[in-house]
Amino acid sequence: MSIFNVSIYIETTIKGPRPRMAVGAYLVEYITSRNEPKTRGRVFFCKRTTENALTLALLSRALDELSQTSTCSIRVNTQCEHVSSAIEKGWVKQWKENGWLNAKGVPVRNGELWQQVSMKMERHLMAFDFGIHSYRNIMQDKIHRILEAEEEKRAGAASGKEKDGKYTNH
Repeated sequence: MSIFNVSIYIETTIKGPRPRMAVGAYLVEYITSRNEPKTRGRVFFCKRTTENALTLALLSRALDELSQTSTCSIRVNTQCEHVSSAIEKGWVKQWKENGWLNAKGVPVRNGELWQQVSMKMERHLMAFDFGIHSYRNIMQDKIHRILEAEEEKRAGAASGKEKDGKYTNH
């Protein structure tokens, strides 16, 4: 049985733990058994999310794109340091062993998403990368255009309001 090499690229418009509107995208890249290059991807809009939650949701969906029977060597490219660190440093394994409680005995934030990702990663060899990748500019351009369009649509729907929600028309 051969192991497929897969790259997953994840980009988001959100950074940090403060919940807000955001757009994210994933792209899965691999070579098929027929030696053909393939890419699959999707873009998601969220009305209210955090960087970690959106990254986990994107990673979960990207892993769904892979065969349910094959073991893959997967390199994930993300700017979300918390998600990559939690996986690479073994925190996810500890959380799972502790019933999805952190070292302080508190339920892990985004516990359901962590459980989904953990289960989907079990049969794969996972590694994480930071930094610029070949798809970054294209993905960032697309997700920022979607976010800007959504913000304009919302501003039009709330005409007569400023960004802070105060009415400007009397």
